Amino acid sequence: MNAQTSLITTDDGSCTLQSLQFAETYHSTFGALSESRHIFIENGFSAWLSAHPANKTVTHIFEMGFGAGLNAILTLNEAERCQQAVCYHAIELYPLSQEHYEL
Repeated sequence: MNAQTSLITTDDGSCTLQSLQFAETYHSTFGALSESRHIFIENGFSAWLSAHPANKTVTHIFEMGFGAGLNAILTLNEAERCQQAVCYHAIELYPLSQEHYEL
């Protein structure tokens, strides 16, 4: 089952998708990129690494609702910057079609 969406620009200039079926956006309209950086990276992944400095192995992440993959991409970038191995699992009930990923 593929998601029916439209692409919208958020206040920080980044884009997000809006579900036509549910009339909901995937990220904040005030700033999709800002939101993901603040919540998922700064107060999630980076905060966990700071709280567990002895962790030298793999960090496991599970995301319920992969969406457009913004959190995964930001996690990859941060993990590479920190040289931290990550095992990332996500599930998505309404996966995007290939045409969405080719935008």
